[in-house]
Amino acid sequence: FITSSIMHGQRRDKYKARLKDEKVADALQAKATQWFQVSNVLVQKRHEEKDTNGKTTMNLVEKLLLVNPDPIYLWNHRRDLLLKEEQDQQTGACFELEPELILTRQALERNPKAYGPWFHRKWAIRQYLLKQKETNYVLVQQETQKVLQTEIALTEQFLMLDERNFHCWNYRRFLIGC
Repeated sequence: FITSSIMHGQRRDKYKARLKDEKVADALQAKATQWFQVSNVLVQKRHEEKDTNGKTTMNLVEKLLLVNPDPIYLWNHRRDLLLKEEQDQQTGACFELEPELILTRQALERNPKAYGPWFHRKWAIRQYLLKQKETNYVLVQQETQKVLQTEIALTEQFLMLDERNFHCWNYRRFLIGC
C-alpha cells in the first residue's frame, strides 16, 4: 500500500496548512453553518403537508445544488417536485428540459465527477424523450436528434477535461443508445 503526499495535483501538507489558517477555517465554518440552516428549512418544507409555493422550495433546492452538487437527496427532492408539478398541471404541458440541462451543467462544471447531476441529467433526457413520443413523429425526431447531438458534444467537452470520467462515459453510452 503506497501513500502519496500529492493527490489531484495538490500537496497534502499545503492543503492541510490552508485549513489551519484562521480566516479560512472561519469562512468554512460560516459556510457550513449556512448550509445547515438552509438544509433545515428545506427539510421542514419537505415534511409540511402542503407546500403552498413549490417554486420557493424548487429555488431553495437549486441554490443548494449549485453550492454542492453531491447530495443525492437534493436531486431526489428536485425530481419529486418536478413530477408533482407535472401532475398538478391540468394543461398537460410538456416536461421542460432546458432548465434541468442548465442546472446540471452548472453543477457538473463545479464537480464533473458528481454522481447526482449525471443521473439527474439522464433522468431529464429520459423524461423528455418519453414526452416527445406523444407528439408529431417527424418533428420530434428532428428535435430529439438535435438535443442528443448537443448532449454528445457536451460529453466530448467534459472528456477533454478528464478522459477517465466514467460518469461522463456512462452518460455518453446512454445517449448513443437513444
